[in-house]
Amino acid sequence: MPLNERRPTMPLHVPPAPAPALRSVLTALSSPTAVREARTPSLLGTQGPATPELPLPVHVLDHVTAEGVSATRLAGWRFLIRCGDRAVAAAETVLTPDGWTFSHFFEGPYITSTERALRQAETMPQPYQPRLLSVPGLYMLTLWLHEDCTADGAAGHPAAT
Repeated sequence: MPLNERRPTMPLHVPPAPAPALRSVLTALSSPTAVREARTPSLLGTQGPATPELPLPVHVLDHVTAEGVSATRLAGWRFLIRCGDRAVAAAETVLTPDGWTFSHFFEGPYITSTERALRQAETMPQPYQPRLLSVPGLYMLTLWLHEDCTADGAAGHPAAT
């Protein structure tokens, strides 16, 4: 069952992905060549339709100023790929000069860690907009809970706190 269907009310407000990003993932999922070349055994061995869900914008933290102001940029969108009742892989899109395009499929600990982090965030009393924040200098990817649920998922900066 998709994460957002497990509870009738959800304090997480997943921002909508750009339509071209979603279309590029759907196109890749329908392409036997793209799936085969992905080398993701869990995606190759699925039975039934695979659907992208929970699009999360991926922001990169480039640096933090001496005043504590962060400089982030939107680098892509990640989707969990669900088959039946479980997520089996993820898909990433990137922004190119021609628009949003499919980048790659992958699997591994990201899938279960993301689902676990989102379940934990659902228990918080305050609503949030989930995003991913990549910190290359620390080789880290973290779940960023943005306080403004109505904000554009492509914009914004982490709070100094």
